[in-house]
Amino acid sequence: MPEQPETRKLSALIREGAKLHPQGFGAYRTWDKGVLESTCVVGAAMEAAHLSVSTWGYTPTSRDLNKVLGWKRSSDVPIIPYPNGEFSPSRIYSVIIYLNDMCGWSREAIADYLASKGL
Repeated sequence: MPEQPETRKLSALIREGAKLHPQGFGAYRTWDKGVLESTCVVGAAMEAAHLSVSTWGYTPTSRDLNKVLGWKRSSDVPIIPYPNGEFSPSRIYSVIIYLNDMCGWSREAIADYLASKGL
C-alpha cells in the first residue's frame, strides 16, 4: 500500500482535483473505454489525493479519503449543515454529494462552502 500523504483539507483537494477532469454527476468517477472522463466532488478530491485504482490496486472509497483527511474513525467525519437549511445537518459526504448531484453546484463552489466551515 502506498505511503499516506500528509493531512490535507477537503476543500483544497476538491479545488485541485476539479482542475484535472470535467465535473461528473451520479458517480465518484465516470470512465469511457478505460479513460477517466469525469469526477464528482468526492472523485475530484480522491484524484487530487492520488487515490486511484492504478496506485492502490483496488477501487478506493471515501474511507481511504478519510485517512488522507486525518479522520481515523467514522465518528471523526464532520457533520455540517446544508447551505439552504432545507435538511438537518449531516455527514459531510452526504451534503457535498447532494450539492454536486441534486443542486448542480460546481466543485469550486462546494470547496468555497467547505472552506467557509474551516474544512
